[in-house]
Amino acid sequence: MTSLSNRDAAKSHFSSFGDLAGAPVALCHEAELETPLSTVVATLPKFPEALKEAVPEGTATVSFVVDVEGRVRVPEMVKATHAELGAAALTAIRSWSFVPPVRGKQPVQVTAARTLRFRRPERSSGL
Repeated sequence: MTSLSNRDAAKSHFSSFGDLAGAPVALCHEAELETPLSTVVATLPKFPEALKEAVPEGTATVSFVVDVEGRVRVPEMVKATHAELGAAALTAIRSWSFVPPVRGKQPVQVTAARTLRFRRPERSSGL
């Protein structure tokens, strides 16, 4: 599955004219960057309605690739305390964007993961 994900993420580097002879783009792990990934947009996930009565909190971990333009590619849920939290985390992370990653002054794609923590929203007092 990793090779398919890497290939799909690398496609974003090709020109709109189908230049398949473009330079290959390096893929590295987030820990290999000199400067940590920095988010430009990081939409917070919504707590699932179906869990509001039964579950006070939980977590979901999502892995993904950040392409050379800072877009999230191939997000995948790694684990979640509840499937609904995992789905909410995936929805949120798909909309995230990052400062385009570089390593040694060269654009790279980066594998990363984030664990999102969920807490049930407080009920309004009705006042």
